[in-house]
Amino acid sequence: MTTVVVLAVLLFALPLAVALERRQIDQDRREITRVAALVAARADTARLATPPLPQGLEREQRVGLYDLQGRRVDGSGPTELESEARTAFRDRIVETRVNGNLLTAVPVIGPSGVESVVRASEPLSSGRARLHALWIRLAGLALMADVVAFFIALALARRLTRPLADLVEDATRIGDGDFTASTHRTGLPEVDQVAAALTTTAARLSDLIAREQAFSADASHQLRSPLAALRLTVESELAHPRADPTDALEEALTEIERLERTIDEFLVLARETSPERHPIDLGRTLDQLVRRWETALTGDRRRLVSERAWALPPVRVSDAAVSHVLDVLVGNARLHGAGDVVVAARAHHGAVSVTVSDDGPGIRHPDNLFVRRQPEARGTGIGLALARRLAEAEGGRLVLKRNGPGGTVFEFIVPLG
Repeated sequence: MTTVVVLAVLLFALPLAVALERRQIDQDRREITRVAALVAARADTARLATPPLPQGLEREQRVGLYDLQGRRVDGSGPTELESEARTAFRDRIVETRVNGNLLTAVPVIGPSGVESVVRASEPLSSGRARLHALWIRLAGLALMADVVAFFIALALARRLTRPLADLVEDATRIGDGDFTASTHRTGLPEVDQVAAALTTTAARLSDLIAREQAFSADASHQLRSPLAALRLTVESELAHPRADPTDALEEALTEIERLERTIDEFLVLARETSPERHPIDLGRTLDQLVRRWETALTGDRRRLVSERAWALPPVRVSDAAVSHVLDVLVGNARLHGAGDVVVAARAHHGAVSVTVSDDGPGIRHPDNLFVRRQPEARGTGIGLALARRLAEAEGGRLVLKRNGPGGTVFEFIVPLG
């Protein structure tokens, strides 16, 4: 800022100095012309004598009266009138510069015409001396402006650097993993916008990392089932090898595909932060659910029954989230229930409900059913807690609709969007 002020002063001062010099010269010329005209109007043409000089005449100014031969007959000035000033004998007022002087010659008019000439002069150096004094005063004012600008710039710099230093510190904390950085308002709109963006970024990063950490923990639980099935298939084949290992390899490949699909879907869910959803066909999702679990339940000598209306309205939810919620419910029914597992879907006003029921003995502690437990804990805590969180993230609800000796019924309500 100080540099800008200095440049502005220089760009303003140089033309101003030239203009002041011209103004001073014009002012001095008008002054001696006025003096010469006043003397010429009062001059005694009969005696060729100058009248008393006007008051206020400067010491450097010279006023003289010259006859028709150009000789000084009264006043002060050179003995002979300069050739440049002799044009005044032609009844003209002459204004010129001669030998470093401003010169004015005014004709004195008598009965017979021009009878004499009044010459007035002033050295250019006297005008320059006044001009230099004015320049010194202006330079002092410019210096004061530069000093004031320096201190203003220093104050503004301190005001700007302090919040910027705070932003650097907050950015460093965020880079080190501390997402609790909270900036304060400074009154500077641009800095406050950067601070607000930094705070928002920290909150988003914190939410994203927490979401991925939670989903990673949940994924480890969901991956145990396909890993356990894959391990069981391999150990069974090693313990009792069959003549043709094709069946065992196909079973292992099926579990591997299920494992890969689970990993891919959990990665999508962990990074899916946009509220925008595309309509999905819930009937198609239920058909895929039946295909995934039918073989496992048949191996347990149980059935997976799908009951739904022929035309279910499309819903705006994440297909991966809905699939995982239903997988958790069917897996829970298979592990802790008994009898057939029935998946029923029905359309309601503004929503679609999907129920998963079985004929098991019921759940002993339903109050803590959706409380997330540690991964190593026994029971259903982590899977159902994950399912409820996924359901709520999609704007839906997951509730235990019925619990008792006749079996359990979970209801997953999906909004139409």
